[in-house]
Amino acid sequence: MRRDSLLMLPPPEDGDIKRFKDLAGEDAGADRAAMARRRAAFWIMVTTAKATATAILLRQGVPQHL
Repeated sequence: MRRDSLLMLPPPEDGDIKRFKDLAGEDAGADRAAMARRRAAFWIMVTTAKATATAILLRQGVPQHL
């Protein structure tokens, strides 16, 4: 959109500004929560993989320091 056409738009009303701020805050909170869930799922997967690999190595008789 051209700059001069933006100047021709009517100014937002107070209710619109509050509504947009609320929507932005909700979206940001939802994004942070989703990222936290993904991060937790990733570390659970990594921990499970390490435990499984350790159990397999111990069962095969591989020394623990490897």
